[in-house]
Amino acid sequence: MKRKFLMVSHTIIASFIMPVTLMFLITGSLYTWGIKGDTIQATYTFTINEASAPSTDSELLSTLINHLVKNKMPIPSGEPRFRPGKTGNSISWSGSNAEISFSVSENLEAKLDLKESTFYRRFVQLHKAKGGEGFKYYAMVLASGLVLLLFSGYGMALQLKQYRKLAINTTIFGFVFFVLMVFLN
Repeated sequence: MKRKFLMVSHTIIASFIMPVTLMFLITGSLYTWGIKGDTIQATYTFTINEASAPSTDSELLSTLINHLVKNKMPIPSGEPRFRPGKTGNSISWSGSNAEISFSVSENLEAKLDLKESTFYRRFVQLHKAKGGEGFKYYAMVLASGLVLLLFSGYGMALQLKQYRKLAINTTIFGFVFFVLMVFLN
């Protein structure tokens, strides 16, 4: 490939994915040290009238969503998970903006545990793939962009005689170091 094409492609890709790359780098680094962000937690209980008692997972989800909308509470950006329980079904629903645990007992007592994410926690949750479908596609664009950056940068280094040996030796050292770190931990 022509060096100018590689340089222009490298620049465009790097510039486009820089914001999301920085987010992943910062949240991943801090998460490694246990900095995960905070949540604002609250528990709500309410009684469901017998006429609208949920008997299926979709009715349970509908009951939850109606309650969230009516009370202006956040709807998580991820996918809800249904879990059978001893006294009825429950929903566990996690997203970048909130995490919810919701259950309705046999006597129609509903319990809603809500954890709203703080500003930084939202980014951590996105890093952990707790965002909506759109952000998951965006993360795939990031992954693809990083692969293209690796190959275009490596391609440019191999084309220039003065950098070829450095690139090859550093790659070998990088693989050896990676294997060493994997086996030491």
